[in-house]
Amino acid sequence: APRDNPRKAVESIAKSDFAEFFDANVRGVAELNYPRYLGQAGLGIDISRQPASIYIGVDVDRNENNLARIRRVLPGSPAEKGRLDAGDVIVAIENTRVTADTFTNRLHEHRSGVKLQLTVLRGERLLEMEITPINYQEEAWAVTQIQNRTPQQNALRNALFGPQ
Repeated sequence: APRDNPRKAVESIAKSDFAEFFDANVRGVAELNYPRYLGQAGLGIDISRQPASIYIGVDVDRNENNLARIRRVLPGSPAEKGRLDAGDVIVAIENTRVTADTFTNRLHEHRSGVKLQLTVLRGERLLEMEITPINYQEEAWAVTQIQNRTPQQNALRNALFGPQ
């Protein structure tokens, strides 16, 4: 049944063979060729880079005392290398107290590549941790419609997304 076989389900909807796509991109580790596959439906991809900024690799939220609590440490990030953990509360950066409201601005006062001392509360223990921020340039991706689409591209696009 198509429900038990995703490739067969895709092929039944698209009325096309997807063996090459599944071998390369689902079973394999090839980088997805977005222009090739989106182009078949008259779509394109626009990738823009945001300005680089200082990055340590944490998502923070606000705890009940308005302090910056680490919600998530991103794999391979400076925060992971510096042994920060989800649940740690960042109390200070370079001995300057921070709150959830000031954390990002205080972090951006420093330079990437230069070690920072963070004071964190882990459970009931106050710890001094060293972390070396890096520059990170975020990408923004947008799917766009290409001009002068062929009838085949319009038909596939309409089959996937409904008539436009």
